[in-house]
Amino acid sequence: MAAMQRRIFGLENEYGLISSSAGGRVNLSVESALGYLFEKVVSRQRGTNDFLRNGARLYQDTGCHPEYATPECDNALDLTIHDKAGERIIEEFPLLHLEGYRGSRPVRVGNAAAQHRQHDIFGEMVLALSPLFLDQRFQKEQSASTLQLLERLARKAIAVVGTPDAGIWEYRREWTPQTFSTLMCWAAADRMSRVAARHHPDTVQAL
Repeated sequence: MAAMQRRIFGLENEYGLISSSAGGRVNLSVESALGYLFEKVVSRQRGTNDFLRNGARLYQDTGCHPEYATPECDNALDLTIHDKAGERIIEEFPLLHLEGYRGSRPVRVGNAAAQHRQHDIFGEMVLALSPLFLDQRFQKEQSASTLQLLERLARKAIAVVGTPDAGIWEYRREWTPQTFSTLMCWAAADRMSRVAARHHPDTVQAL
């Protein structure tokens, strides 16, 4: 069997732009949003196509949306690093000269919610997956790995219940314990205890 030849590869990620006020009224055109995103690039070279310091390319693609292309790499680790760097470049930033609905500030481009701590997700995951082990209609879909995942999620919910997080409203101020997050953590433990009673009885007391 011939050895695999060394390959060069890269990734391209397309990003969407959304601008709306409460009620869904659009108050910033796509062209204006792109103008703010590429403001430094345009001022430097009068175009929306720029090669970055890491060799990646940031540009406005056909269809008026920003796109980030990694530099070409010859291993998966470098490719992943450059791909994550692109996420940081496109991530949320404020437009201090604009105001939002009824004067609210700051107006932000992007969304940093992926970096928020939201404990309700553990309960939501357990509630979504637990029917696989509680409903006979899904009996053929059951697996040991999914059961282990459910148990890990439930234990994580128990570990973080009552601790501060951003909550479902993604609060940006100092985080505090959120009622809904606490409720969902309780739901994770409760639902997993039912699953464990049927499929893993020795863990019921821990839940």
